[in-house]
Amino acid sequence: NVYSSYLDGDSSKSNTVKSLFLTAKEFDFKIEFKGDFINFYGLTQRVIGNKYVKDGSDRFNDVIKLDNGYITFTQDDNQEIVDYAIKSLTDFNEYLTSKDIYYLYVQAPNKVCKNDEKLPPGVLDYTNKFSDELISGLNQNGVKTITLSDEIIRQGLDHYSMFFKTDHHWKPQSGLWAAQEICKTLNSEFGFLIDTDILNLENFSTTVYENIFLGSQGKRVGKFYAGVDDFPLVLPSFKTDLTNYVLRENGLEQNLKGSFEETLIFKDHLEPVDYFEKSSYSAYTGGDFPLNIITNNKLKNKRIVFLRDSFACVTTPFLSLAACNELHTIDPRYYKGSIREYIEKLNPDIVITMYSSRTIGIINNIQ
Repeated sequence: NVYSSYLDGDSSKSNTVKSLFLTAKEFDFKIEFKGDFINFYGLTQRVIGNKYVKDGSDRFNDVIKLDNGYITFTQDDNQEIVDYAIKSLTDFNEYLTSKDIYYLYVQAPNKVCKNDEKLPPGVLDYTNKFSDELISGLNQNGVKTITLSDEIIRQGLDHYSMFFKTDHHWKPQSGLWAAQEICKTLNSEFGFLIDTDILNLENFSTTVYENIFLGSQGKRVGKFYAGVDDFPLVLPSFKTDLTNYVLRENGLEQNLKGSFEETLIFKDHLEPVDYFEKSSYSAYTGGDFPLNIITNNKLKNKRIVFLRDSFACVTTPFLSLAACNELHTIDPRYYKGSIREYIEKLNPDIVITMYSSRTIGIINNIQ
């Protein structure tokens, strides 16, 4: 019945494939051929040259193919969300100031470059508008900020190469670069004395796992629509000594001790390859958890609270290598307690927030 309703009397090949895909998606069939349905649907869209693949249930997850072959999501205009985020984060900054705690807001870059959008004709994306208006409002209200997309442009970096082709996230090398930029700001604006050179890429080794990753956008259209990604595993070449306390959403706790690789890398997300049931991106930190506490036993000072979304998976591990002795990372989407109470009890040297623009509309009230 569901399949027939999607078919709606149109038995053309394109609509038949689409109806099969949407029916399987609606019931989330855990069947052997679900991935094949998605792959075939995406291949059909590629063959007919469709650069805008609508999601069956959520406009937020429509997939757009850019002129360079990358695929992305877009965002609608919503001034109310931006205004509320400015107010919420400004209030949070004032609260921290009253507790004599520094605050820094970091805007993660968007996949679509604002200086070179590469969007197909007629497609509008307000993601960069979101970011720019948020940063402008925060700056006017006295909040210290970093706009990483502006740093990419200022440094002449290749914006799109910093992202995966089929995922909305950035690559581990980009997370390493972002950690170094954050550390530079901690030095220049907040009196930290961080050795930022430790985060130079030359101090890390890279192992490339070829053709193993189908990202969040690729999972919606299959491996044939835009291809699949290689995944670079970037690890420090120097000795590390860390502990990582993990609080999972189900309440399970873990205490990991050892090297960077032993405490912060979860290789079960890399092998064996499973395009639809795994995310290689989650090899860093294991994914999104309510709380991680990373202790760098080679550093003896500074305590940081880092409020994050999924973009921080490839940033917090590298930040922990240089910035502080204790890095407390909290994902407000999953943390059940009061963030303000946690901060008051911990009394950190600084609180840092790093969000992507897609998160601004979800997380904008930190209690």
